[in-house]
Amino acid sequence: MQTSKRISKGFWIWGDFPTKDNKYLNSLQRKVQSKLNSPKFRIHLTLAGPYKDIDLKFENQLKLLCITTYPIKLELNDYQYKEDRFESFFISVKENDDLINLRKQLFNLKEFHIKDKFCPHISLTYGIHSVQQKIDLIHSLPKININLIMNNLLIVKVDENINKWEILKKFRIKKIS
Repeated sequence: MQTSKRISKGFWIWGDFPTKDNKYLNSLQRKVQSKLNSPKFRIHLTLAGPYKDIDLKFENQLKLLCITTYPIKLELNDYQYKEDRFESFFISVKENDDLINLRKQLFNLKEFHIKDKFCPHISLTYGIHSVQQKIDLIHSLPKININLIMNNLLIVKVDENINKWEILKKFRIKKIS
């Protein structure tokens, strides 16, 4: 079976959180990155991408989607890790109908490569680290005892070759009744 090469340059849609939730996540990220070397990046939940390009029509559709969608409650599971540069160490997020539906709506706006299984997570570090380092880190971190709200969508221009993640647009998720 031939595996496709990861697209390292393009545009992605990230989920973002209110200030209070970001403060909590940033605190965890600082603790993790003090132990595991990582490029600096904004805390987020990747929802869609990569896209080769983003046009004004897509931006307007995304804006409309955001004003017809309620903020999404996210239930955090636990710390997990993989032997993958961009899923090295993260907080897993429980899939829920609202999250899956939003991802499908994003796909309907503009198709992207959908992996076989959506694995929602919030990365705390990127890079290649030993399994033992990650296991030790899990034991040193506080237990996760919070649920989050995802209340923004971000359009992000990504160049993984130079560890650059540039936020181009931010849209608030707020259904108008």
